[in-house]
Amino acid sequence: ATFTVSLSSASASTVTVLVDTADGTATAGSDYTGQTGTLVTFNPGVTSQTFVVALTDDAIAEGDETFTATLSAPSNATLGTAIGTATITDNEGTPSVSIDSISVAEDVVGGQATFTVSLSNASATAISVDVVTADVSATAGVDYTAVPLTTLMFAAGETTKSVIVTLADDVIAEGDETFTATLSNVTGTATLGTAVGTATITDNEGTPTVSIDSITAVENSGSATFTVSLSSASASTVTVLVRPSPSA
Repeated sequence: ATFTVSLSSASASTVTVLVDTADGTATAGSDYTGQTGTLVTFNPGVTSQTFVVALTDDAIAEGDETFTATLSAPSNATLGTAIGTATITDNEGTPSVSIDSISVAEDVVGGQATFTVSLSNASATAISVDVVTADVSATAGVDYTAVPLTTLMFAAGETTKSVIVTLADDVIAEGDETFTATLSNVTGTATLGTAVGTATITDNEGTPTVSIDSITAVENSGSATFTVSLSSASASTVTVLVRPSPSA
């Protein structure tokens, strides 16, 4: 940030003045490099000099911020406008909050599915957002434990939060199933990005197989009983035709 320090008219003598910076809403050390007692010198005949302050380009959404440069202790001149203000315009913009979609095995180690809720960039102020899960083809209480409406809080500088959902590892072949986690009600300086994340629970039982056993029956017992079995239970109705084998 470059301030211009000016004389109202040229002087035949050397003119000096001290410059000090001070915080406004910007903070020395994090937003800009503060300076104390910097000497600005005008040689005879010179009417304009610059005073340069280094800025810090961070990744935090913090809005426009200000600091000042103040003149003092002039030599061979009097003070006119003694305070200049620098406005640092923020280049990050308003952050957006989004949730990802995930795929997780039904029998995943730990038994949990984890959504990640992210801010597109850090904020200098706190941000909150609500999240809740909902059934699609998966059923809360059977396939997973529902997450009721919950508020996630991002402290200043934080960019990620986790939403952990407990899964149920049953023994029923039911195919892949899904449920959602939905964001709403953002508070603070942020907007809503991707609001719905989908969790796909991949089934670990696979497609069941149907088999029939072989038996031995006494001729005068009156009947022979075969057992027809599925390798695992199914969430759907399974049918199969049974026909006597032709005589050898």
